[in-house]
Amino acid sequence: MKRKLLVVAMALCTSLLMAEIKLNWQVGASQTEKDYPQKFIPAEVPGAVQLDFAKALKLPDYRFGINSRAYRWLEDRYYTYKVEFAKPALSKNKRLLFKCESIDYRFKIYVNKNLVVDQEGMFTPVNVDITDFLKNSNLLEVVVFPAPKAYPDENFDEKWYNENPLMSAVRGKNDKVFKPKSYRMNASKSFKPPVSYEWDWHPRLIPLGICGEAKLEVANASRLNDVYVKYSLSDDLKTANINLNLEGVKLAETSYKWKLLDESGKLVKSANGKISADCFVSENIEFANPELWWPNGHGKAYLYDSIFELYSDDGKLLETDKQKVGFKRVKFVPNRGAWSEPSVPAKTRSVPPMQLEINGREIFVKGSNWVNPEIFPAKVSDERYEILTDYAVDLNFNMLRMWGGAPVARKKFFEICDKKGLLVWQEFILGCNFYPDEEAYLKVLRQEATSIVKKLRKHVCMACWRGGNELYNSWSRMTEQSLPLRWLNSITLQYNPEIPFNATSPIMGVAHGPYHFFVNHNGERVDIFQYWQTCRFTAYCEFGISAMSPVETIRKTIPANEIFPVRPTPAWIEHHAFKTNDKSDLLKGVHSNYYASEVFCGESKSIEELIEKTQFMQAQAYRFMFEETRRQKPYCSMAINWCFNDAWEGAGNQSIIAYPTIKKQSYETVKQACRPVLASARFAKFTWKPNEKFAGKAFILNDYYKSFDPMTINIKVEFDGKVRNVRTLKSKAIQPNKNEFVGNYEFKIPDLGKEIRRFKLILEVEGKPEFSSEYSFVYYPDFKINRDKEFVEKIKLN
Repeated sequence: MKRKLLVVAMALCTSLLMAEIKLNWQVGASQTEKDYPQKFIPAEVPGAVQLDFAKALKLPDYRFGINSRAYRWLEDRYYTYKVEFAKPALSKNKRLLFKCESIDYRFKIYVNKNLVVDQEGMFTPVNVDITDFLKNSNLLEVVVFPAPKAYPDENFDEKWYNENPLMSAVRGKNDKVFKPKSYRMNASKSFKPPVSYEWDWHPRLIPLGICGEAKLEVANASRLNDVYVKYSLSDDLKTANINLNLEGVKLAETSYKWKLLDESGKLVKSANGKISADCFVSENIEFANPELWWPNGHGKAYLYDSIFELYSDDGKLLETDKQKVGFKRVKFVPNRGAWSEPSVPAKTRSVPPMQLEINGREIFVKGSNWVNPEIFPAKVSDERYEILTDYAVDLNFNMLRMWGGAPVARKKFFEICDKKGLLVWQEFILGCNFYPDEEAYLKVLRQEATSIVKKLRKHVCMACWRGGNELYNSWSRMTEQSLPLRWLNSITLQYNPEIPFNATSPIMGVAHGPYHFFVNHNGERVDIFQYWQTCRFTAYCEFGISAMSPVETIRKTIPANEIFPVRPTPAWIEHHAFKTNDKSDLLKGVHSNYYASEVFCGESKSIEELIEKTQFMQAQAYRFMFEETRRQKPYCSMAINWCFNDAWEGAGNQSIIAYPTIKKQSYETVKQACRPVLASARFAKFTWKPNEKFAGKAFILNDYYKSFDPMTINIKVEFDGKVRNVRTLKSKAIQPNKNEFVGNYEFKIPDLGKEIRRFKLILEVEGKPEFSSEYSFVYYPDFKINRDKEFVEKIKLN
C-alpha cells in the first residue's frame, strides 16, 4: 500500500511540474510549400493525413477491393497542421515546450510564422522550446512535405533499371540483367520505411503526418531530456557496475537522488550527487548480486524500478524520471562446429557467430518476424501490442525479429517485451534496397539511427542490432564497405556497445527462405518437407509457407462476385493473392500455396474449403520446419519464421496471425513445435500413396537446462479414425539443453481407396503427455506434382 501511495504521489507531483495544454488540430493540403491551404479539416493526432482526408472527403475504405489506389494522390501534397492557443501563465524559470514523438517524414515547424524546426526523419522526436516566440494569441504550424521518392519520374521497367547509373555502378560487367522488384526503390534515399512503398504482402500506401503524440508542455528551465541507467555485469554476473547517463538543459548546479527498488518495492540501491553539465555521467555505482533478467522459457524476466529525481540548487524537486531496469548480458558466440569450417585446404573465414548467449547460457532462439501491425503506425494500440505479444509468449517464442522494412515500434511495445521476457532483434530502416554513400542520406541516417539507439538501449529486451534486411543480396548489392552500414556499426558501438551488431540478415551461414510449399532442389521439384532436411545453416531467420486469410477477412475485402472461384482479378491481385513478387509469374506468392493445396489436397468446392486446406498445409509445414531446425542443434541455433502478423486484410500471407489478431491453424502446430521439451518425428515427405513404406526417426528435443530420465515413446498411426501401434522406443537419459535420437520406425501405407484423405502419426510419451506430438499427412492414391500448366489455365481470367 505504501508503494502504491508513493507512485500516485509521484505521478501527481510530475503532472504539476510538467503541465500540458490541450490541442485541437486542423490540417490542410497544398500543391507546393509556398502555397497555403485554402481549406482546413479536423485532424486526429496521432494520425495520418490519409485518414483525415479519407474521412473528410468520404474516400472509399482502402481495405476493400482496389480502393487503396484512390489514396495515392495524397502522397504528393504538402500538408499544414495548425493549432491556435493562448499563451499560458509562465512563472519564473518556466518554459513552454512543443514535444512530438514522431512526424512522418520531412517537416518544418513554425510558431507565429517563425521557423523553429526544420527536420527530415520520423524517428527523432521533437523537443523544442518555443517560449521566446510567444504572443498572447499563438499559431503553431507543422508543414509536412510530400513522401520522399528517389526516382519519382522513372518508369520501373527493364531499360531504366539496367541503364540507371546507380545500378550500373554496383553491377558487374557480366552480371545478369534483371528487373526491379518493386516501387520500393523510391525509399532508397530516405530513412522512411520502404514497406509503405509496396511489398509482396503490403499495399502501396505511404503514410504522412503527425503520427506520434504531440503536446505543449510547461516545463522547468532546468530539465531532463534523457536518463539512461547504463551498466555492465562482472564476469561472474555477481556485480552490476552502474553509471547514470544524463542529458538535459541547464543542469549545471542541480543535484540528483537515485533509487533502485526491487519487485517488492524494497530499496536495494541508492545514490546522490551534484550535476555539473548538460551531458553528465555519474560516478560508478556498484550493485551486488542483482537478480538477472531471463528470456521466456529460461527464467523470470526480473525488472527493477529506477527512480531518478532532479533538484534545483535550493533543494526544490524539479522533475522525476521513472523507468524499468533489467540486468542481463548478451553475446553472439560461434556455433558449435563452426570453427571446423571450411575444411578445404584453401582456408577462408568460418561462418559468423549466430549462437545467442544470455547470462552465460546458450539459448536456442525460437521466434518470428514482427512486421508493422497497421499500415498507419498511429493506429497501433497498446491493446494490440499486448494481444500479439501474449500470443508470442504462448507460442513458446523467446525472440521477435523487428524487420527492417517496417517502422520502429513505439516505446510501449518494448516495455511489454521487457515485462514478458521477449528478446528483440532490432533492424534499422533499411530493406531490400541499395542505400547510397551520399552525404545527404548519411546525415539523416546518423541522426535517425542515433535517436533509435538512445531510445531502445534502455530496454533489457534488446538482444541485437542489425543494419537492415537483405542488403547483401543481388537485389540490394550493398557490401561490408557500404558507408551506411559502417556508420550504423559505429553508432551502435558508441551508444550501446553491450548489444551485438551485424550489418544485415542473411549473412554467410544464415538462411532466408524458402517461402513456398514446392522447392526446386538439384533440378528436382520436391515438397518443403523433403527439402528442409537437406539444409544446413547456423540460423534460419526467415522461412515461410503461405496460407489464405480467414473467410471473414476475405468477405470484407474481395467483392462478392469475385470471391470464388479464386482467379487473378484486380481485387485478389491488390490483396496479394497473385503476382506478388514477379509480376509476370502466376505461380509466385500467396497463390503458390493455393496451387499447392489443389495439388496436395484435391480440388476445393468452396472458398471455405480452400482456406482450410491452405491453412492446414501451412500448419503442417511450419511444425516440421521449426522442429527440423531444432533437430539441427547445436550447429543451428535459431528458428525465426516469416512472418508473425499482418499489417492489413490481405488475401493471405506467411503469417501465423492474420490481421488484426486472428489465429491461423498454424498457431497451434507452431506452439507444439516450440515447446521446450517434446517428442519429435522426422519423416520423408507430406503426401503418401498406397503401399508406400513410411520410414522415420524419433527424437526428444530439450531446450531446458535440466536433465530428464529415460522416456518411452509409443509410435502410433491413425487412419480413418482407427489407431494402431507401430513401435515402442526407449530413450537414454535426456541431457540438459541437448537433443536425443531415440530410434527408427516404419510402417506400410494401407490401400484406403481412391479418395484423398488425411492421416496422423502420433508420438505418445508414456507418463508425460505434455511431451507427446501429433503430425498430419495426406493420403493421395494418384498423386501428381507437375500440374503447372493445368493450374495456370484454370485460374486465368475469362
